[in-house]
Parts: sequence; structure tokens; C-alpha cells
Amino acid sequence: MSRPLYAFICFGLICIGACKNHQEQEKLLIAVAGNMALPAKEVVAAYEHQYNTKVNMTISSSGKLTHQILNGAPFDIFISADEQYPQVLQKRGVTSGKPVRYAQGQLVLWTIKEIDSKRPADHVRAVLENGGKLVVPNPDIAPYGRAAVQFLRANGLWEAFEQQFVIADGVSQTNHFIATAGLQAGLTARSSQEMLQGKENGHWFNISPEDYEPIFQSAVLVNRHQSARQKKEAKDFLDFLKDEQVLSILKRYGYLTQDL
Repeated sequence: MSRPLYAFICFGLICIGACKNHQEQEKLLIAVAGNMALPAKEVVAAYEHQYNTKVNMTISSSGKLTHQILNGAPFDIFISADEQYPQVLQKRGVTSGKPVRYAQGQLVLWTIKEIDSKRPADHVRAVLENGGKLVVPNPDIAPYGRAAVQFLRANGLWEAFEQQFVIADGVSQTNHFIATAGLQAGLTARSSQEMLQGKENGHWFNISPEDYEPIFQSAVLVNRHQSARQKKEAKDFLDFLKDEQVLSILKRYGYLTQDL
């Protein structure tokens, strides 16, 4: 191969790589809490269709995503499972504007057996007293984990059966354990029901909102070195979370969207 031809091919490959990197950079990058994994896919699809914009999602626990953002992860929007983590980012000066509430989540009990008692706490106690395990999201990094611990403490279960709790990273891993590990019960987000409803003999029960603090979920714009176009697209997406079609999606997954 002649040197001029070789140089031309190399130049072409460099240009293709640069174009690819530019396209990746121009995508809207969104950090999504695990409980929102399924509904967020539908929301993103609706946004991409309406705004002709490509979106990349990263799904993890709210605590881990907050840590990544504080360490420079290039997200445009953070969709959290609570309000505390976005407020942490705001106080650290890495957000653009204040966090915006978009939904209220609900904590549920999943169990392989139907509940004879009307109180989920009594069923959990029976499972644990019989040597069973209960999986919960990690309360240190997952808002639904905090809610789960509040429920367990309110019913005298957390300290009494400390060795029988399986602590998952967040809602996503909790659901994975429920689906694959053969556990007898788990506390997770109501939005997980659609993903896990096909699991044989699974039953779902809402936890009384009196047993845990309200899980108000919020989203916030992340302030990084974006182009003007990326900033506009991020703001459009944040506003889109209040769109009627998005609210319809969230309601279908069990979120509360009124009186936020």
C-alpha cells in the first residue's frame, strides 16, 4: 500500500472516530434511580419520539449516582428516588436550578405466600420467626431502603431479626434477588411489580404510608460543560416529566403524581 493511500485511510478512520465521539457527546445523558428503571425507559422513548433527541440512561442506586456526579460523571439530568440526594448536589454547587418533584413512590412487600393477616408486618414476622430471609435495599444508598428500615423499626422487626435481612445495593438488585435467589419475601418499590409479576406464586401488598416517611422523588439538572443545545434538551426533558403522557406512565407503575 502506498504511503499517500495509507495516510488517507488513517485520516478517514480518525474522522469516523471523531464523528462517533461527537455523536455520543451530543446524546442526553441521564442518571436514573433503580426504582425508575422500567418507567424511565417508556418516558425516554416518548421523549425521543417527540423531541427527536437521543438519550443514554445509567441506572443505579440514588446514593451511588450522587457519588458519581460529585466525582465528575458527565450526566445532564439526575432522576432520583428521593429529594435528599438532589439537594446534596445542589448544596455542592453541581446543579443548575432547584430539584423538581415528579412523583411519590410507594413501598410494597413481595412474598411467595399469600398473607393471612391483614397486616404485612405480621406476615414478615412469621417469615422471620420461621427462619426465612427478607431482602431489602441498602438504606445507606437507596431511599426505598430507608423506607424499608423505617417500616421494620416501626414494627419492632429490624433489631429483632438483624441477621436475617439480605441487604441489596438498591431496588434493582433487590428485584434481582427476589427473581432469582429463592427468597421468601422482600421490600421493594411498587414500580417493580410489573417486572416481577410473572414470578411464580408472587403476591404484593402495599405497606401502610404511616409506617415510613413519604418518598417524594425529584429530578435535577446537572451543571457540566454542555453545549447550548444539550442544556436546552436537558431542560426540555425535565419539563417533560410533568407532561400528561409521562404522568400516565408513572401512575401505571404505581406512583402518586398529585398533591406533590
